[in-house]
Amino acid sequence: MNFIRAIAMLCIIAYFNLFCSFSYASEAVDESKVVRVGLLDYSTFMEEKDGLVMGYAYEYLVDISRYANWDYEFVPGTWEECLERLEKGEIDLLASAQYTADRADLYDYSTMPMGVAYTVLCSLNGQDYAFNDFNEYKDLVVGVLEGSIRSKEYEKICKSYGFEPKLLYFNTHEEQMEALKKGRINAVLISSIRCDKGLNIIASFNLNNYYFIVNKNRKQILWDLNKAQAKIHFYNPYYEADLYKKYYGSIMTKSNGFSAEEKEYIQNKGTITVVALSKFPPIQYCEEEKNVNGIVTDVLQEILYFTGLKVKYLIVDNHFEAIKAIQEGKADVWAACYDDFDAADAFNLELSKPFLKLYQSMIQNKNKKSATEDTVYAVTPYYKDWFKLKGKKIILYDTMLECIQAVNDGIADVTFASYYIVEYFMKDPRLDNLIVSNLDGKEIGLAFAVNKQNPEQLTNILNKGIDSIPQSRMQEITYNHLLKENKNLEIIQFIYKYPIQIIVLLCTFFLGLSMIFYYKSQHKSLKKGFREKEIYELNLQRALIRAEHANAAKMDFLSRMSHEIRTPIGAIIGFNEKAEQNIEDKEKVLDCIQKIKVSSNHLLQLINDILDMTKVSAGKMELNIQPINIMKMMQSVQVVYEEIARKNEISFTVDIDTDLDRYVMADELRLKQIIINLISNAIKYNKSQGTVEIKVRKIADLEEKISVHFSIMDTGVGIAEENLAVIFHPFEREKTVIRKMIAGTGLGLSISSKIAMLMNSKLEVISKLDKGSTFWFDIDFEVVDKNIEYVSKENTVQHIPDYKGKRFLIVEDNDLNAEIIGSVLGLTKATLDYAVNGQEACILFELSPHHYYDAVFMDIMMPIMDGYAATMYIRNLARPDAKSILIIALSANAFEDDKERSLIAGMNAHCVKPIEKQGLFNALNKYLK
Repeated sequence: MNFIRAIAMLCIIAYFNLFCSFSYASEAVDESKVVRVGLLDYSTFMEEKDGLVMGYAYEYLVDISRYANWDYEFVPGTWEECLERLEKGEIDLLASAQYTADRADLYDYSTMPMGVAYTVLCSLNGQDYAFNDFNEYKDLVVGVLEGSIRSKEYEKICKSYGFEPKLLYFNTHEEQMEALKKGRINAVLISSIRCDKGLNIIASFNLNNYYFIVNKNRKQILWDLNKAQAKIHFYNPYYEADLYKKYYGSIMTKSNGFSAEEKEYIQNKGTITVVALSKFPPIQYCEEEKNVNGIVTDVLQEILYFTGLKVKYLIVDNHFEAIKAIQEGKADVWAACYDDFDAADAFNLELSKPFLKLYQSMIQNKNKKSATEDTVYAVTPYYKDWFKLKGKKIILYDTMLECIQAVNDGIADVTFASYYIVEYFMKDPRLDNLIVSNLDGKEIGLAFAVNKQNPEQLTNILNKGIDSIPQSRMQEITYNHLLKENKNLEIIQFIYKYPIQIIVLLCTFFLGLSMIFYYKSQHKSLKKGFREKEIYELNLQRALIRAEHANAAKMDFLSRMSHEIRTPIGAIIGFNEKAEQNIEDKEKVLDCIQKIKVSSNHLLQLINDILDMTKVSAGKMELNIQPINIMKMMQSVQVVYEEIARKNEISFTVDIDTDLDRYVMADELRLKQIIINLISNAIKYNKSQGTVEIKVRKIADLEEKISVHFSIMDTGVGIAEENLAVIFHPFEREKTVIRKMIAGTGLGLSISSKIAMLMNSKLEVISKLDKGSTFWFDIDFEVVDKNIEYVSKENTVQHIPDYKGKRFLIVEDNDLNAEIIGSVLGLTKATLDYAVNGQEACILFELSPHHYYDAVFMDIMMPIMDGYAATMYIRNLARPDAKSILIIALSANAFEDDKERSLIAGMNAHCVKPIEKQGLFNALNKYLK
């Protein structure tokens, strides 16, 4: 039982380290290299203004330079000029190239794309065409670039609509745009990254990756570029998406133009009736004279401006009245509906995409800090169900303010409200009896709701309107309402909050008259300063909330850890007890032992996965690059998994290019780890009579490097489309797998993905539920001399060695561990002695005759004297065998740092617990002749 607890504690520590380790691997500081980059004058993408380069590509290059240690020299030019200079070697690198076979012959492409781009059809602003309505484009004269693949894409679509497009070809983008401005053509066909504010996107199609391209002779630059991109992705898998949203979020909303049906709806409808809540500040509320105000109202105004619709408000007091108004057709839209699809379906409502996230807080009375059976909750009807308070003591109120006041007055103990509502109401000085804490992971969005009987065009129009609002504008709207004073605070509240200030103000009133002109002159600058301070403080509060959210994520991580560890431990304990109860039934006991072995291996795999995740998350995993033979490596994997697949009645094939019987530089252990994990999953999650196919293909062969494609295909359970985006996240597993109780840690794919990134590659997948999956990755290897046969330095054995006549000293403070190690070493027929700590081992060795012991197996963590100190003591003894005695560390510490520390202390080898029998024999065979 102590042994199991020790394993559990090890996992807890490893998990904690995994989550808390965010330091990146340190980079060697080398002299920076100047890289010449083609500077394209593309608005937003990369442009020069007032001597400063800026834009999407520039920021990407800046982030690359942090890893590649580059400085840049920017060389201006058109796209055609930059391509020519790149081919001649006058520049080294160029951004934004779509892949074509012809270009690949002239330039080297980055392994990873630098972003995505649509092909867009654009007219000048003010020219009105229905979005993506190709039937309207029959008579358009469209300008395209000579040799552009986009023209072929456009022709194909037009022909599918039954007409031939009218195309006019140009040599340069500048000629193309000049023709558009002069009216020679009606539209241009370009990449979305070249779209600026003077153009109106009328169609978009054919999403493609685009890449950095490098001069063919700049192999080191290509290598540094690929490595930097891999590291960027390692630390932020969504880097390009974040950058795209930052630079193109507002421009590309123009691609959300309205279809003919949507335009017709807007024209015929003209004005929509919107339900507004009167008592939901600052989200939405009514001021004097029934003026509707709030965050939602300002968001809606942005949408109305974008769509051209007008609005008429129907004011109600609560959510149920709002739902009723929509159901009865009295209103078209409810503007402040929770993003809850189950609730929406129950009321026959259709939701738009969410436009605002409401992070939730818990508000408690100071005198009731902990929840008990007697805790009284003050909530609105919706929160009662959402927080699952059925069976609790509840007081229902119509508004959030009533709930907060009830808690403050001691009528109730606890309530819940969003961050925005808390910030708005907590300005009231009378609410001084409350404690507010954030509920990490508890959030809900706000969306627009319409009756499902309404035309679908209305929801589409609202969604496009939401997309049209830049993120910066959304932040401005929320900040404005949080900083806005609550007009409902009466004079008596102001006096309550500022009694001393008011007295001082009255006493100094007449003296202050003389300074009126001074204050007027300073008022504008002071107001600005106060506002900046308030925004700064608000940003600090939001940062605190984000930090607390991260802490909650850590706790969720530890909770998952507890579950993952308890599962195999519970099985080990349970089958151990079952074996004891049936000790006379040999068949049942053997069955229990086999199941304990399976659970133990699962627990060991979990620990190993956790340690690997710890290393990669802390940036401490380093690749051990050695010469390896790709063919022989794959054959060694094939031998093992062919038999496993056969036992599972699964067809297993491995297809390797014969040209890959060559040596390359790679980390064989980590490369095999990726491949074995993928093959293991392909078998584990497959069906009886299923198939697993492994293909290893050479896809490029340079003078000193080759590019190899690895793919693993299976006909197993597959992965649902909505889970593909998170399948490489820790603990993410397909729900079908979980339902079928297929064992697994949920860490293997995450580890494999991160190792692939360290190898300058990317693990990718395509999958269909119940059809199967294909995982693949490409790696560039440095080729080494084909004529040299590399032989492993390890002198391995595949049998139990005979050490009869030799004497080993086992130093271990845990009786169970000592017994296990003794049983393994006993197979060698050697004589075994035992010591329970480092001090006792030193005494036994020092008092023994010279060369009495042939080897010492040293635990590390021991009382009185640990293994490091004991080893150093033995090595410093003045006797001939002190320096030569074989000392092998036996430790649960599995990091490279731990192994290095053992060697520094004077040990010959470091073996990790639980002891792998063959590994221990290999270490013995290496040193004992």
